[in-house]
Amino acid sequence: MNNCPICKSDKSIIKIINVKKFPLLNSAVSKSYKKKLIKNFGKKSLLHPLVVLFCNKCIHTFLKIVPNQKKMDRLYSESYNYVSPLLDNFKPIRDLKFLYYFKKNKNFFIKKKIKQILEIGCFDGFILYHLKKIGFSVTGCDPSQGANIGKKFGLKIYRIFFNSNFFIKKRKKFDLIFSRHFLEHTKNPKIILKYKREILKKNGILMLEVPNIKFYLKKGLVEVFSLQHIHGFSEISIRSLLSEEGFKVLKVYKTPENLIVISRKSDSKKNLNLKHKFKIDKFIENFERNKNNIKKNIKSYVSKNKKIVFWGGGGFAVAAEYLYSVKSNLIEYIVDTDKKKHNMIFTSNNLRIFNPNKILKTNPNLIIITSYYYQEIIKTIKKFNLKINILTIFPKVKLYKNNK
Repeated sequence: MNNCPICKSDKSIIKIINVKKFPLLNSAVSKSYKKKLIKNFGKKSLLHPLVVLFCNKCIHTFLKIVPNQKKMDRLYSESYNYVSPLLDNFKPIRDLKFLYYFKKNKNFFIKKKIKQILEIGCFDGFILYHLKKIGFSVTGCDPSQGANIGKKFGLKIYRIFFNSNFFIKKRKKFDLIFSRHFLEHTKNPKIILKYKREILKKNGILMLEVPNIKFYLKKGLVEVFSLQHIHGFSEISIRSLLSEEGFKVLKVYKTPENLIVISRKSDSKKNLNLKHKFKIDKFIENFERNKNNIKKNIKSYVSKNKKIVFWGGGGFAVAAEYLYSVKSNLIEYIVDTDKKKHNMIFTSNNLRIFNPNKILKTNPNLIIITSYYYQEIIKTIKKFNLKINILTIFPKVKLYKNNK
């Protein structure tokens, strides 16, 4: 894939990430499942080139070499282990932000007579659960085990990969369809929008949430890049895509690291003016600065054989190793509050994930936060009342000395 999949440009394409071997799975797995994967696929087959291209015409990023999607679907449907807010009394900031913007537009949705809602990629149905509480009729679909969790809370969730034919056969159409952090995972987002359009009622509403790639590019942050993120949307590229596929964009909210886009099914298709002043040079400059700052901050700990720990057993930890070049052999272990991840490891290394209480027993010298929820983690570490330095990578590289 060399032409931009959104605007079709082949003249404004720049390579911004080039990693020869990157893990297909950037989530933690059990030791037994890792052995099974190595036996079935081989160690080398669990790695794949991560080559990210940038389109300067519509500010869009995309993978040059897309992994086999059947293989990726199988891996993630079997191993996806995101913490369940419904089960674990966990406050999902990203989900709550989306709910905030949904409720902010509640009167608009009521005027549009929105009743039947479908969420694609709903996991345990946390958002649907709260929408049902305020009077909407809700349905979800998700291929992971999260669907089973949602069913226990009385939600109608189909444990399937999204397929418009499934709902067409059931003669189901919806007033509003929304998906969050789903579109960037799809090989052909135009086809997905076409499928969504097929099961939307006339003048139906489509609500999308995707990472705001411009935010990451401006700051030189690379946590958003992985083999499961085939696309990176900017406001320009998502508006362009929706307009071309028969949707009229009504509102765009920036959170700022994510975009929430509300659009309406329309009979007309348009090509937008894609002029902008954004320059990719800043990304390359800031990314190198971030990488060097991380290296500089951990250098003294490594030279003095001091203990370094990751806090966050998800994709950010993989990005730290493969994109920010923090070698896994420098890290003692990983901690995470999600009980399901405890004693798990990554396919790319053998670092074990523990309960955060392990920090109290081992007293590490530096904790590198490899998580989106850095603010909550810093508060938790401070409660330990230990002299520990903290290094954040997202949303900026910053060292907090002696936990202050």
